[in-house]
Amino acid sequence: MKLYDLKRNSLMRIVDIKETKRDATFHHIDGSYSYCTFDDEVLTPGKPREPFHLAAWTNMILISGKWEIDEECSDNDTPL
Repeated sequence: MKLYDLKRNSLMRIVDIKETKRDATFHHIDGSYSYCTFDDEVLTPGKPREPFHLAAWTNMILISGKWEIDEECSDNDTPL
């Protein structure tokens, strides 16, 4: 399934640049990229979580109730 097919506020598990698996939330597609946030960021009153963006066409796979990037697909181009 493509990222753009996911429902708003879908739960995801993303491997960050430190190779750590982190829970995240997919919020919506904004043009060619997504608007996502990591769930473990400390919230500061009045300040939103820092977003990260994946390409809208990223291949996703559902594993244990959370969406992950499908590493088996070779057509992913998904910078964090």
